[in-house]
Amino acid sequence: MYFVAGINEAVVSQEIFDKAQELRKKRWENRLVAPDIFISRQNELAEQLRAAKLEKERFLKAEEDQTIQQTQELIEALEAGPDFLDAFDGELFRELVDKIIVESNDRVQVRRQERTTPCKKSPAQKELRKLCGGSPPAWVERQVLGLLNRLIQHPERITCPVLEDEPPPEVTKLRRGLDELLHRPPVDEVQARELAFQLATLQLNAIGPEEYETLRLRRLFQGWAPMAELEQELLHESVRRIAVSNGTVTVLLKNNQTLEGGNYT
Repeated sequence: MYFVAGINEAVVSQEIFDKAQELRKKRWENRLVAPDIFISRQNELAEQLRAAKLEKERFLKAEEDQTIQQTQELIEALEAGPDFLDAFDGELFRELVDKIIVESNDRVQVRRQERTTPCKKSPAQKELRKLCGGSPPAWVERQVLGLLNRLIQHPERITCPVLEDEPPPEVTKLRRGLDELLHRPPVDEVQARELAFQLATLQLNAIGPEEYETLRLRRLFQGWAPMAELEQELLHESVRRIAVSNGTVTVLLKNNQTLEGGNYT
């Protein structure tokens, strides 16, 4: 009930109006108790929901990051491995496979389980695996490290391999023809000159890169300090191939010189 003092005629007395306002106020106050509790609890639930969403997002992001990391590791392991395996590689198998599930007689599932501490390979270890054509055991890395460190300390040990004394058959045949032409007067100078050029070309082509590579490798190792662990750059620039047989490592340098490590026991 509303009225404007001095304008509207009072419908009820002032006393009744005041009592009505007091009763209305009390009812309103009593009415607010339940909404206050509801709002408070609603805020708590909203905060819990927000925290749960944040936890879910964090979990999904961590799971996604781990999946990406594991996929990248798998790709790197496959790229660093050989193109073709002619025998079972236990080290590579353990790195790629964690579980095999036989679902039926004609269906097998291969899984990589989640790893809390992923096994990461250094660039030098990946290069070593390429040179070996597979995943070598740890002692191979130690032997290669020892061999390369000895060359760093004594680069004069890098020598040009002894080449075959026997020239290619084409060179022998052409040289014989030139000798016969020069000893058969009168000498045909035009033909002799042509044969000489052909012989020089064949002899140049027959020269291998061993001498140049030997000089390059000496300069390369002179610029390195002894290593505490293998360096990918030095491996890539100096080594052509690594063979492992009966506990012994054989390193083929890029000048075709071979080095052998000590026997592994």
